[in-house]
Amino acid sequence: MVARWLPSGGTVGALLAGSLRWRFAEFLTASAIGVPLWTSYVAFLGYAGGQLVTEPALSMALSLCVAVLLGSAITFTIRRGAADP
Repeated sequence: MVARWLPSGGTVGALLAGSLRWRFAEFLTASAIGVPLWTSYVAFLGYAGGQLVTEPALSMALSLCVAVLLGSAITFTIRRGAADP
């Protein structure tokens, strides 16, 4: 279920489940829970963003800024954690 929130997570999660020889019923259950949660989350973000910012160019710039800031923060945290013994 968690893999859905990562970039390309659905594909990687399915490949990983296959390589780990998950039972089909177990994989289907996890997907049946994860997919609706992820799509609801993304749909809500799109709807809320569209309601808050109505100018398309501004919303694109704002989305890009948020993505860069989050990506930078996550990368910094991971690198800092790897540098600490």
